[in-house]
Amino acid sequence: MDGAEGGRIKVLNPADNSLLAEVAQATGKDVDAVVDAARRVVSSRALTAMRPMDRGRMVIEMGRMLRARKEELAQLLTLDAGKRISEALDELEGAAKYFEYNGGMADKIEGRYIPLGDGYADYAVPVPYGVTAHIIPLNFPNNMIARSLAHADVYDEVVARMAAVTEALKIGPGIEDSDITPLISAQQLDRVESYAQIGIQEGARAVTGGTRLAMEKGNYIRPTVLADVTQEMRVNQEEIFGPVMTVSKFETMEEALAIANGTDYGLSATVFTNDLDKALWMTERLEAGQAQLPVSASSQSQNARPLGWRCRCDTALR
Repeated sequence: MDGAEGGRIKVLNPADNSLLAEVAQATGKDVDAVVDAARRVVSSRALTAMRPMDRGRMVIEMGRMLRARKEELAQLLTLDAGKRISEALDELEGAAKYFEYNGGMADKIEGRYIPLGDGYADYAVPVPYGVTAHIIPLNFPNNMIARSLAHADVYDEVVARMAAVTEALKIGPGIEDSDITPLISAQQLDRVESYAQIGIQEGARAVTGGTRLAMEKGNYIRPTVLADVTQEMRVNQEEIFGPVMTVSKFETMEEALAIANGTDYGLSATVFTNDLDKALWMTERLEAGQAQLPVSASSQSQNARPLGWRCRCDTALR
């Protein structure tokens, strides 16, 4: 289906920058048409009048259809975004589960009757918001931690281990399930490499990586570990969206907390420590959407997803 003005967008495979497809280009007119169609459905009460169990079955069926084409869609997602094929499969399976879960909730949403005495009828009924717009982030291919903090007593060991793990990662196309896959575009490759160089210029130490791979095709950069990063550096304060990890040293719990909370971003945080009191103290004060505590190395590895290095900030305490 073409857009209202007939434009097309070329989609490139970031693994080799070959032409993958051409898709219709949407404009404001297309958005208006979609919103108007959605509003007509809401106004008609077609879904509201439907039996809740039937609505639920519709949503569950979406999940079934998604799962039935999972292999095909995962390959398209990998070729389009550059991510690992295993990650794409996981995401599609997760999406199917969301449809199933929410479909199962459709006939379990209840209202409430409030008794106010004779002559009164008072009740509350949940009502859908109606038409909503959603901006979906596509940053999952960024499969490394953005920031990591380590106590001075273990700092050198942490940095050395990070470098060893990073240098052992396989770099290549997502369809081959490589550890580090291409960035989404040549422009993003330039941006990430620029950030790595900015960090070095500001005084960070490039333990490994920092430059693009010398390949004829594809948007590949060496996974990078920048050590000795300080609070005010741009690589610590700004989102990079690429395989660049920064490492900062701290002496006290209060200093670690100040560093972790000292940016405008805080999607997720993980605290690594053998001291439960310190773990609880830190997680209660971290300004992050999620604060995680790995129970143990073994349980962490068993429960880890292929995209495990996805946290905004990690903190290694004594």
